[in-house]
Amino acid sequence: MKKILLLLTVVFTFLSAKEAKASHFAGGELYYEWQSGTTYKFTAIIYYDCLGIGPQLDVDMCYENVATGIGGTITLDSVAGAFNIPVSTGCPGTVTTCQDLTSLIPGYTQCTYVKNLVLPTTPCAMYKFWVSLTNRNNAIANLVNPGGATLHIEAFLAFDYAQTFATKNTSPVFTNKPTPYLCVNQPYAYNNQGVDLNGDSLVFTSIAPLTSGGPCTPGTIIPYVSATPTFNALNNPFNCGSTFAVNAATGIVQFTPTAIEQNVISIKCTEYRNGIFIGSMMRDIQLNIVACTVPIPVNNLQLNTVNNLLYNPFTGNYDGCVDSTISFCTLITGAVDTSALSVTTNAGVGTVLPGATVTMLGYGTDSVYVCITWTPTIADTSLNIVNINYSDTACIYSAVSAVISFSLPIYINPQTEAYGDTAVCAGTAVQLSCVGGSVFNWSALPGGSGNASLSCTNCSNPIATPSVTTSYLLTSNANSFCADSLDTVTVTVLPIPIINPTADDTLCSNGTYFLNGTVSTPGNFAYSWAPAVPYLSSSTIPNPVITNPTQTGGLPSFVQTFTLTVSPIGFTSCLAKDTVTFTVLQGINILNNDTTVCFGDVVNILTFGSNLYNYSWSPTTYLSNGAIKNPIVSPLVNTSYVLTATHPGCPNVSDNINISVEPIPITNAGLDRLICEGDTLRMNGSVNPFNANPNFYTNKWKPAFDLSSASDLNAVFSGTTTTTFTLNTVTSKGCKDSDIVVITVVPDDFLNVGSNKEICPNNSTTQTASGAISYVWQPGI
Repeated sequence: MKKILLLLTVVFTFLSAKEAKASHFAGGELYYEWQSGTTYKFTAIIYYDCLGIGPQLDVDMCYENVATGIGGTITLDSVAGAFNIPVSTGCPGTVTTCQDLTSLIPGYTQCTYVKNLVLPTTPCAMYKFWVSLTNRNNAIANLVNPGGATLHIEAFLAFDYAQTFATKNTSPVFTNKPTPYLCVNQPYAYNNQGVDLNGDSLVFTSIAPLTSGGPCTPGTIIPYVSATPTFNALNNPFNCGSTFAVNAATGIVQFTPTAIEQNVISIKCTEYRNGIFIGSMMRDIQLNIVACTVPIPVNNLQLNTVNNLLYNPFTGNYDGCVDSTISFCTLITGAVDTSALSVTTNAGVGTVLPGATVTMLGYGTDSVYVCITWTPTIADTSLNIVNINYSDTACIYSAVSAVISFSLPIYINPQTEAYGDTAVCAGTAVQLSCVGGSVFNWSALPGGSGNASLSCTNCSNPIATPSVTTSYLLTSNANSFCADSLDTVTVTVLPIPIINPTADDTLCSNGTYFLNGTVSTPGNFAYSWAPAVPYLSSSTIPNPVITNPTQTGGLPSFVQTFTLTVSPIGFTSCLAKDTVTFTVLQGINILNNDTTVCFGDVVNILTFGSNLYNYSWSPTTYLSNGAIKNPIVSPLVNTSYVLTATHPGCPNVSDNINISVEPIPITNAGLDRLICEGDTLRMNGSVNPFNANPNFYTNKWKPAFDLSSASDLNAVFSGTTTTTFTLNTVTSKGCKDSDIVVITVVPDDFLNVGSNKEICPNNSTTQTASGAISYVWQPGI
């Protein structure tokens, strides 16, 4: 319903780049209508003075993003059947300048132009649209240089709000023509008849007429001519003795013109939704004040017929109540026996008093009795402005007939109503709300969670957090006007499904297992297991199968947690979750390769496998412990070992390793030897134990010089100097031993018997020899 808001000054702008080199524009307005997505249909209605040049076949409309200045131009095309249509004066047969250029009654035609525009999907955008037409009517009296000024009309669209947070927006429209005729020195009331198809709140205000510097240039205010009192848009835009006023809620313009002339006023209509600005448009109106005396019909609200409505002097509204039938009648009278009154009303149409019954007695006579009956519902709470428009179509005193408006603002007070009936899960907070009154008190009815489940008890919007289904009683002070002051709201607490979970367990990578997601609570449920790993047969059934669970990353075991979400199909219970955690054993693997060791060496076994397994080795010979996964092996002979890992409920897993043992070689380089210089000697090396493989032992004499072969155990020595040889032996695995032998070489002049001696007969002397091992002297006598 329409809501009255404080006036915000926001202007929508339309501009056309089409120019005509003569004055003839007498008013206009621009609307937009949402089509789909970001497509809007734009409609410009332009009024032409018949004393000017003919109407244009199309007009240009400019648009831009207000924040970025980025926009463009489109051409609105004229509409067949709505082009160059004469505007009626309200009196049949009246000749205006459209039919006779010498007529004293100004004549106007109406042209409609339309085109669709797809707006860019720019977030948080405010779009401005405008049409600017050269030139205005020269006859306009209240503006400076009107013939040199453009007719400039504008509109705005708060695109992001209209697209994202509310129904796609269509601008307000005016249903009364903007070129009214009126008589000088007679009080006048003109209703623009603003309507919004979205039911948004409308605020009307008077603004100064606009002009612009050319195609797609911003609009600026046209200065008023000098006057006393000074002209201004608020209460004296032309010669009307400061009687000018605009009703912000109804859009009715009231004034008494004091001069025969043509003037311009501009009315802006701004729309709000939930208190937020979402758009606006403006109308440029040319007023035609002529010399005439028209008996103005008089409206009289018949107070004795007003039922279930109470006038509120503080707001100026008539207050009513939901579900309470209201009715009222009004009597409209004109000149006795000569008037032919035409009456229309917006009651019962669209969002104004929907479903109301309207009766009229005496339509077309000098006295019309209008009665309206309506029963408002809770959907009708807020302000509803009833407009009744009437005019005298007899036109016996003048060639023009003004349309007079009567508005009755009806405010429907809501009955005391509590809102928040809902179903929630235990512990979930829900906000309660209410209408109807200004002082409220909440209490929990017996059998529920008590008042402690309310965040407050003497506020309008408490937060309720019940643990069981609870009904709350609302009491208000609304019985001062509307009788109903009590209501209840119930918050149903739904059960949480009970899941019979699978117990946490240890699994093996080469097994098959069943998950259990059975729900014992009655109802239909949707199931979701997460994560949906590849080894899970399905993530959307209650009892999926786990087959060969594995995980990359090289860990002996890993922990896998599954979360089961149980969602009710239909809001019969709450969502429930449960988890199950598995430790998955990923088998075993002996990390050592098959190996060969030297006799007496040990092997440290390293095994990939979880400590949750039980381990056993076979055979246990030479093992430090046959029941652990990483024993120490001290082998004496070649042995094949098998490691078996077991865990309750898992298939056994095993791996093996072969350990070969090579003997430590016993190397003998032979006895020390002595030879004479120039002789040769065969080395006498040997290695035990014997091995038939000639390549099993690798032998090496050091040093290798003076030998026929460095690797031959029986190499021939032919050296000339005494040498100590080392014989090194190594097996294919690297088992090794060594021995040394000394070969002594005796020089060929090794004997030394000293020098010759002389002695006397019968004397003696000692003869010394050296360099030999044994000596024989000759002759011995």
